[in-house]
Amino acid sequence: MKEKLEKLNAASGQHLRLSGEERAAMLRALRAATGANFAELPAAADATESVFWRLRVWPTWPDMRQPVTVQTAVPIALIFLCVLGGGTAYAAERALPGDLLYPVKIHLNESAREALALSALAEAELQASLAERRAEEAEELAVRGELSPAARADLEARLDNRVDKLARRLEDLDDDVTRAQIVVNLEAVVRGQADVVAIVAALEGGEAVPMSAQLAATVRKLGHLRVDAEGRLAASDDAALETAAADRKEAAEGKIEAADRLAGKERHAISVAASTAADATIAIARALVVEGDAKVATGQHGDAFYLYQEAYGKARSTEVSLEGAADLAVHRRRAARHDGGAATGSAAVRDSDSDAPGEAEANMNLDGSVDAGGALIPEIRVRADGRIKI
Repeated sequence: MKEKLEKLNAASGQHLRLSGEERAAMLRALRAATGANFAELPAAADATESVFWRLRVWPTWPDMRQPVTVQTAVPIALIFLCVLGGGTAYAAERALPGDLLYPVKIHLNESAREALALSALAEAELQASLAERRAEEAEELAVRGELSPAARADLEARLDNRVDKLARRLEDLDDDVTRAQIVVNLEAVVRGQADVVAIVAALEGGEAVPMSAQLAATVRKLGHLRVDAEGRLAASDDAALETAAADRKEAAEGKIEAADRLAGKERHAISVAASTAADATIAIARALVVEGDAKVATGQHGDAFYLYQEAYGKARSTEVSLEGAADLAVHRRRAARHDGGAATGSAAVRDSDSDAPGEAEANMNLDGSVDAGGALIPEIRVRADGRIKI
């Protein structure tokens, strides 16, 4: 799959670029369709400036107070993607803070997506998706050991901004069920990422420490939004709650099974602590579904919905934590090999490439002890709610 995507990226960069005449024709068509005065910016001063500067276009509106409409938003989004070229836009999607293409990702690609989100639901879902992206980027940089002070500060600000925008967009939604589901989905993902970054912070310190605190604060903020959304849902009629509960039960059961399969798949690669935490959380999620079923049997569909929601959230956060733990395992194994097998600060992983007991195997214990290389590792316990406590 990865090879196919790389070939597609290469092909798009070679064959989907617009010629100068095609760009000029597009600009003329956009001016005619929108009334906007699109003008190409001056050429770069020297070769060190990004090539993307020379390709950008800038809309100058007659009156910026006018609302964005379909007539104006769609052409703006298209010009961002088409003028840059499909290959550049696609490659930018994988960029992280500090990468050359990251500005293209956040200022062009994501701006285009915002321009195309023309309903309250689309805007809310997009803001949740972009908030999830910022948290994912923080986790990935922390796992790689590449989270710089500048990147951390930038991600913190952007994550806060997206969550604040999401809160405002949620106010415009008429569907209480959808509002609650959007929030719980995002809360679960960020919670899982927060667990991974917390482990990195305990093992490595550095910028992962304040980033871990920021993600924890974001989880709390999303928790407040969820409580508010669920409070509004409580006022819904029983028929709507019954349907919502049935749908959420199905989603929760599917997510629990997915998390369980992932736990089995990654068990050989992740630490004992991470594996135990995953099993405990999955067991709690299953118990919540059983409790929800009991509520349904007595006609308490609102309570059942909340229980199924919580079960779904725990399973989803477990998925994210497992994926992060597996990535952390890979990066720490590579670091150990690069350092000649003497990984410091404890590698919270098992080296699945080694058959010899104890060879490069850093097995994180639940009670806090010493890894195979003799390095002290932090105490990690599984709390009653299935969360990891360091």
